[in-house]
Amino acid sequence: MRLLSRAIILLYIAFSFYSCDIINPEEAIPAYLQIDTISFISTNPSHGTSNQKITEAWVTVNDVFLGVYDLPARVPVLESGRVAVEVNAGIKDNGIGRLPEIYPFFEPYKVDVELIPAETIQLNPTTSYKEDLNFAFVEEFEVGGNLFTDDLDGNDTTSLVSSSIDVFEGNRSGLIRLTESHPVAELATDFSNKFEDLQARGVEVYLELNYKTDVEVAFGIIGHEESVFSPTEKIYEPVLFPRASWNKVYLNLSETVFVVQGEAYQIAILTALAPGQTAGNVYLDNIKLIHF
Repeated sequence: MRLLSRAIILLYIAFSFYSCDIINPEEAIPAYLQIDTISFISTNPSHGTSNQKITEAWVTVNDVFLGVYDLPARVPVLESGRVAVEVNAGIKDNGIGRLPEIYPFFEPYKVDVELIPAETIQLNPTTSYKEDLNFAFVEEFEVGGNLFTDDLDGNDTTSLVSSSIDVFEGNRSGLIRLTESHPVAELATDFSNKFEDLQARGVEVYLELNYKTDVEVAFGIIGHEESVFSPTEKIYEPVLFPRASWNKVYLNLSETVFVVQGEAYQIAILTALAPGQTAGNVYLDNIKLIHF
């Protein structure tokens, strides 16, 4: 009987250790990918500025998506040995922090690396514009005029002009001045040179730009049909809020273009003084309309 009891105790102890291994298995030790920045490389001077604002890395290892990481990032990977890494550059849609997106016009960065548990691999991803993009326009304001010549408010005092005041880069930027006597500005790109087929090869349509402003600024599109008697449709979305220093933003016009379904489009700008404001300036630079 004593031998039986001892056997039962030994079995109980052995099962207890086995159960612990099941309940609390030994944790795998990850390797790490360190990504501080994603650099943009300009490959074509006609595409304008190389200034970008890449804020996140979308990381995939061996075709398994690991997540979205704010930069700089230290990414744990429960893999070892030779692996295939893909990093996509992320931006904030419309400048809104809660809307991170892979920017569809940037090439992914791909590399094979050797991962060792507990060790860190430094990655220095680069990206550039994809080759099959359409740049409907690139407005840098470096010459006297600019594309935004359609005066929708009937007041040429509130036009968008090329200015050497408070320039972002180069020699000039765009400027809209608002005053108490001229508190509203509404304008659009050249009426005689509208943009067509914005979604002929994909839904993505973005307006890239640098800006700083004392007042709210809305960007949108004006859709036109082929018949001159057809009414136009105008939608303003999204809105940029006052910002004291220069910022880069990616305005997603894809849904707006899809809703309007016009045969041709203008890009429009609307801004106004807020109640109590007596003056305001809107500075713009490097405006690019990009689509597939």
